[in-house]
Amino acid sequence: MTRDSVAQQDTPLDILAREFINEKALLWAVEDGRETVVRKMCDSGANIACFDDRRRSPLHLAAAKGHIGIVQLLLEKRVDINSKSDLNWTPAMAAVHKDHFAVVELIRAHAIAYFTKH
Repeated sequence: MTRDSVAQQDTPLDILAREFINEKALLWAVEDGRETVVRKMCDSGANIACFDDRRRSPLHLAAAKGHIGIVQLLLEKRVDINSKSDLNWTPAMAAVHKDHFAVVELIRAHAIAYFTKH
C-alpha cells in the first residue's frame, strides 16, 4: 500500500480531526504572538473563522493580547470584526478590556475603511 492510497482512504473523521488540530494550532499561535507562524498558516489556507471553546476567534485572542501585527494580518484577511464570544464580546471589546487601545483604533479604522468602500 502506498502513501497516496492511504491518503485517499481518509475517512470524514480523519479529515475533521486534522482540521481540529490545525485550528487549535492557529489559535495557539495567535494567542502566543507567533506572527510568522500565523502568517504562514493563513497563507496555507488555515481556517481563520475558527473559534475556541469560549467562542473566541483568532481576532479576539490577538486583540486581547495586544498582538497588533497579528490583528493587522487578520484584518487584511477579512475576518469578521463583529464576531461575539461566549460573553457576547467583540474583538474590540476584548482589546478595550485589556487596555490595548492601539488595537481598538486599528479595528475601528479598518471598519471605517471597509464601510466607506461598500
